[in-house]
Amino acid sequence: MAETKTQETTKKIPEEIVEKTREIFLAGLGLFATVEEEGTALFNKFLEKGKEFTKKGEELEKKGKEFTSEKKEELSKKFDEFYKSIETRIRSTLENIGISSRDEIKELEEKVDRLAERLAAIEEKLDKSVKAGAKTTKA
Repeated sequence: MAETKTQETTKKIPEEIVEKTREIFLAGLGLFATVEEEGTALFNKFLEKGKEFTKKGEELEKKGKEFTSEKKEELSKKFDEFYKSIETRIRSTLENIGISSRDEIKELEEKVDRLAERLAAIEEKLDKSVKAGAKTTKA
């Protein structure tokens, strides 16, 4: 009987080892399945967060471009107003101290050119009459 108990114990040890090995194997498979499921869920969660982040970034970029465009237009308008204001003040100052504008100077240049042409025509007529008068006095 004592041998039978030893044989039974010896027979139970491999069965227990096989059972424990099987349980460890099943636990490993369970761990792998859990990691795969939760890993996939976690991956999908990260994917969605990434998409949301990209969408928010695109919205911020769009708002930034709109803001920059608006400010650029405002600045351009203010610069134009400032430039016109300075131009008006300079023109007014030049008029007050008696300096002519470009348009007035151009108009005067054109008048001088016309007068120079008329004077040249008069000189030419004068020269012709002087030469004609000289010929009649010699004859």
